[in-house]
Amino acid sequence: PSLFQTGGSDFLTGPQAMAKLEDDLNGAGATWETVRYAKIKHAFTNWFSQNYDARADARSWNSMTSFLEVQFGERTYESSQPMEAVAEVSYADENDDGFPLQGYLSVPDATVAVRRPVVIIVSDGTGQDRYEQQRATQIADEFGYLGFVADVTGHERMANETLFVSRIQAAVDFVKSHAAVDPTNIAIVGFGTGGTGALYYALTSGDGGVKAITSFHGTLSRVAAVAASALPFNYTPQILIESGGDADSMDDIILLENTLISMAADYELSRYSGVGRAFTKWNDKEGRYDPRASVRSFGAMASVLREVFPAMPTEPPTESPTEFPIKSPTESPIKSPTKSLAPTMVNKKSLAPTMVSGKAGKKQKRDKNGKGKKKSHNKSKGKGHKKAGQEP
Repeated sequence: PSLFQTGGSDFLTGPQAMAKLEDDLNGAGATWETVRYAKIKHAFTNWFSQNYDARADARSWNSMTSFLEVQFGERTYESSQPMEAVAEVSYADENDDGFPLQGYLSVPDATVAVRRPVVIIVSDGTGQDRYEQQRATQIADEFGYLGFVADVTGHERMANETLFVSRIQAAVDFVKSHAAVDPTNIAIVGFGTGGTGALYYALTSGDGGVKAITSFHGTLSRVAAVAASALPFNYTPQILIESGGDADSMDDIILLENTLISMAADYELSRYSGVGRAFTKWNDKEGRYDPRASVRSFGAMASVLREVFPAMPTEPPTESPTEFPIKSPTESPIKSPTKSLAPTMVNKKSLAPTMVSGKAGKKQKRDKNGKGKKKSHNKSKGKGHKKAGQEP
């Protein structure tokens, strides 16, 4: 397997050059992964170069080390599915005549009651099924953030860019009003069609509280079609695009990336060979789940979230995380090349949340056997968490 990491402004590895590289690797039957970092020039890891970039150096170093750990047998790409534990909440899209919506909220069990970041999850075309609820629960358990599954109701709305963005904005407005949420620290994560919608939001709308937007296996041809009419940014989220090498054509990738470059967007684009749509979806009925692409892409997302969000109050961890193996630096990985020949990383451990209160429903407390206690209000799903095993 091969890992290629390049700068988005590297004169040697522009979008056309990466298209040629992918063709050559596919022709050789190789397993590959490519990562491009926006606004980064050639030699970004060279401390002695004027193009050195500490953030890109740290992210690429972490990506490389986790990649090599698997190749050397120190990790695997196995993952376990958490048991969903969410509360059903009601809200509305005020920009669509108050259209009623139903979401699912997962609140971390934390002893320290503080306003926390929230990750809004936008579902694929199958709707808010168990998968999205599991991911929301995973966000709450492993990071100490709130996880919220948004309601984007109806294929007719998902096919309309304006209505799709309106649904996402309704979710943003709702979580910002929640008592347990820090309204200045919001992320949007979309899967499949939801990943397409997340990029619509990034290109045509925006909210200053949204710090990061991630698209997992979205349909980039649809995004490229609206990219030409994209609005100038009035906010600067970190945009993460995780794409299957067999799903999106390089023509669409080039058009989208050229648009992001022209907008001076802060983006990171990763591509994975041999995978198509739904590569993160454990329960995909067509069997398209891919452990390598799922773990690698979620690791990238996790490190971005830990980078843009403040650290949560530290509580003793009870178990290792199920996914998200890539660490996140909080400072330049190296202060001086005379001190070390390799970047030093800050290893932020996953939180083991235990309770926080919120106005739109509380998640179940767990007893020592992992079973949930019945709540006195709000409809809930799940009977507590089934803690997952060690993730690479």
